[in-house]
Amino acid sequence: MPTPDGPPDPTANPASRTPRARSWVAGAVATGRELTGRFEAARGSTLAAAISLRGFLALFPVLLLALGALGFAAASTDGLATRLVNQLGLDGEAARTVTDAVEAARRRRVTSGAVGLVGLLWTGTGLAAVLADAWDQVWAVPGRPLRARGRGLLWLAGGLPLAVASLGATTLSARRGLWLPVGFVAGAVVTGALLWWTAAVLPRRRLDRRRMVPAAAAGGVAVEIVKSAAAVVLPPVVTRASTTYGTIGVAFAILVWFMVLGRIVVWVAVLEHWRAPRATAPPGAAAPGSR
Repeated sequence: MPTPDGPPDPTANPASRTPRARSWVAGAVATGRELTGRFEAARGSTLAAAISLRGFLALFPVLLLALGALGFAAASTDGLATRLVNQLGLDGEAARTVTDAVEAARRRRVTSGAVGLVGLLWTGTGLAAVLADAWDQVWAVPGRPLRARGRGLLWLAGGLPLAVASLGATTLSARRGLWLPVGFVAGAVVTGALLWWTAAVLPRRRLDRRRMVPAAAAGGVAVEIVKSAAAVVLPPVVTRASTTYGTIGVAFAILVWFMVLGRIVVWVAVLEHWRAPRATAPPGAAAPGSR
């Protein structure tokens, strides 16, 4: 019906109104398509695979460092192997395996620690280079692998304490009762801080660091959700894989876990670019999003 003072009122016809729920769904679908397109344009699957492989390789020097630390602890603490066996409730062959491992770590503590430290520096800076490449690909900024490896030392210095704190939060999440939500929130905060640190230190694009927070926070929550699901799904999968395929099955299960984490990291870069498409490119580089 036309109004006396103006053109027809579009709200007078119910058929002309789009329901709010339908509008939200349409907006969510459009946003999902846009983000997926950005992910595919940046070769997100390939980048995630590279991150996963580098992260998986970085596990080995970390294990060597852990063995070295265990060896030093065993050398300075009497009866550490027996205490570990009692706390884990082991007996028989399993108890002997743990005792032998602690004794071997005690004898080779210096070698394990030195080799683990060198290996961690090499694989850690390599992981940093791959992470920087993921951000540079999403932002369409030419990367510099040598620069990324150099910045990787700074990234490791700040990232390793956050990674250790994330493991502590995971331990809290494994408990029941009040510790479960506390561990989830703490893990999301620490993981988000690690993703923010990565976005702030490694990429070449210039962006206000406050604008990195939403994407990093979303990534932290996503990682914690996946960790919570993995706490239920992964243990029986690892048990079946180790029973059927031995050590190779366990390695495959861990690699799948790293594949999921790699995709989350790339999605964080995509979400960051989608929210802040007007970042400043470094000197001599193409403008972000010009691809």
